[in-house]
Amino acid sequence: MNSPKIIISAVLALALPLLASAADRDFDEKILVTSQRNAADGIEKRVIYEGDVKIVQGSLRITADHMEIDTSNNERVFVAKGKPVRFQQKLNDGSWVKAQAREIRYLDNQRLVVMKGDAQIELQGSLAKGDTMQYDLQAQRLTAEAKDDQSRVVTIFEPSEFKEPEKKEEPQPETEQPETEQQGEEQQGQEQQSQEGNP
Repeated sequence: MNSPKIIISAVLALALPLLASAADRDFDEKILVTSQRNAADGIEKRVIYEGDVKIVQGSLRITADHMEIDTSNNERVFVAKGKPVRFQQKLNDGSWVKAQAREIRYLDNQRLVVMKGDAQIELQGSLAKGDTMQYDLQAQRLTAEAKDDQSRVVTIFEPSEFKEPEKKEEPQPETEQPETEQQGEEQQGQEQQSQEGNP
């Protein structure tokens, strides 16, 4: 039986607040990898990094204990492992999307991040959790999958602010203006003239 899945689009249309686009300039930046040790295997087309591994591409950052770069399928895949591996990237609106898992794969030519093992992603206080998640950086789409039928994908929403309904002003009834003393005297004078004019 297939594991239950949930797709949250528009970057977490979701359960998370609507995400702004990832900083487009990040993908034009070079990818910098640092570590305490590394080794290369030309036949297997792999490079291995060990100890305090960091991947930086613009505002995009991944930190891990161990990482391999696999180019065997004519595609560059960064496979990072740790307890946990952490990912973060700044969005165009200035907010940060943060994620973590036991394993994170970054496919830079597809703008895709795949998280496996106790994966979670957070934005502005809202949180989504699952065993496996795929986060499309370009399309801003998240797919989360539970481990099995007994497991669940969990999403926690930040509470919304209550907005009081606007009060409509009811029209006020027109009230008769009280006569002034001068208006009363003028009216009496007009009445007297009217009486004197009548035979």
